[in-house]
Amino acid sequence: MPFSFFQTYLRLTGYPLQQARAHLSMMEKQNAEERKTASEKQKWAIVKYHFENNEFYRNKLNGVFPSAWESIPELSKRELQLGVEHLLSKPYTVKGVYLSNTSGSTGTPFYYAKDKYSHALTWALIELRYATYGIGLNHLQARFYGIPLTGFSAFKERMKDRIMNRYRFPVFDLSAERLEQYLDVFKRKKFFYIYGYTNSIVLFCKYLIQKNIKLIDVCPTLIATLVTSEMCSAADKALIEDATGKPCIIEYGASEFGIISFQDKQGFQKISEELLWVETNDKNEVLITSLFNTAFPFIRYNIGDRCTLIYNEQQQLGIEQIMGRSDDSIVLPNGKVAAGLTMYYCSRKILESFTHLKEIYFTQTALDSFQMYYVSDVALSGSQIKIIQEAFDTYLTEGLQVAFIQTNTIRRKANGKFQLFTSLLPPIPDRV
Repeated sequence: MPFSFFQTYLRLTGYPLQQARAHLSMMEKQNAEERKTASEKQKWAIVKYHFENNEFYRNKLNGVFPSAWESIPELSKRELQLGVEHLLSKPYTVKGVYLSNTSGSTGTPFYYAKDKYSHALTWALIELRYATYGIGLNHLQARFYGIPLTGFSAFKERMKDRIMNRYRFPVFDLSAERLEQYLDVFKRKKFFYIYGYTNSIVLFCKYLIQKNIKLIDVCPTLIATLVTSEMCSAADKALIEDATGKPCIIEYGASEFGIISFQDKQGFQKISEELLWVETNDKNEVLITSLFNTAFPFIRYNIGDRCTLIYNEQQQLGIEQIMGRSDDSIVLPNGKVAAGLTMYYCSRKILESFTHLKEIYFTQTALDSFQMYYVSDVALSGSQIKIIQEAFDTYLTEGLQVAFIQTNTIRRKANGKFQLFTSLLPPIPDRV
């Protein structure tokens, strides 16, 4: 296997990657019946562990160990906003676990933890799934993603990009001029795969089609495109494959769990049954149990999406239809185009520091006008509003008008999914 600085870094920092690989290798040899039996046993084992070692979760179950799986209550993100130090299971401490926070794309950000073995399993599974398409974790990635633009958070993300061999294409400006610059980078660098937000990659691919350019002709090392974080329709997938000349693979994931499902070569959206117990409730809402995370009680956790689950001929569980987020693009007075998830970066500092802020939602009402709805017991202060306004200046453009509206609830889409940003502007047939 070619050298990977990132994998070496994981091992040197105490993540047992080799052990995780061996675990997954063993599980891959199981037949359908063995796999189901093992998962059933492990889901009860993880509930028992947190019941015995986590006061928060024991109280959630009213101090009584459940006798039936369906009787175990769901967990929501809002319940897990108490702070990691109040949610860790014994014997873990904040310094001894992997800590991170959600992207905030659901509008309900929170910090969570994973024990080091569980995190190693996550990366071992990513490695396994990518390898089916000839992609290695050491391969150069073209990353269409957001990034903090200032401060330690920006430095941290740039360092991660270097360690993980990623070249980042920020999605805050997707104007024709910027996309031309991105194309020039593809001509110079030997990218093996593209990874990122569906909406942003689609905009780039539309630009390629307009220029009558097939990306594989200017970047012959390209293997595939992996889309994540936003819904990818059949039309989007076909457009990406036409523009790049390579397969488009749909990855459905979450920062809390890594890959939830991954599209195989037969087009089946295969769920990560090795690490997760995935089910739906009577509303088709996705509930996820992390089978090996002993640090944090992700048990029947409602992730906020809806889907339909199916089995293939090999009795592998998969997702037939994901009814998740599909963020609009932001179009500004100067012609600049940005991804809807830019709104998360505009509000990130407040989300992470203002503990009273529970949910947020943005709308664009005119080229230069936006509304920010927020759920909080306390109104935003003048200084906090100023921080968000300055973020709009930094990530989008100066002079935008933002109205701040305090509310008790945030509306959902018709399918029940939260969307951080919605444009109320008339549809624009071609935004690039």
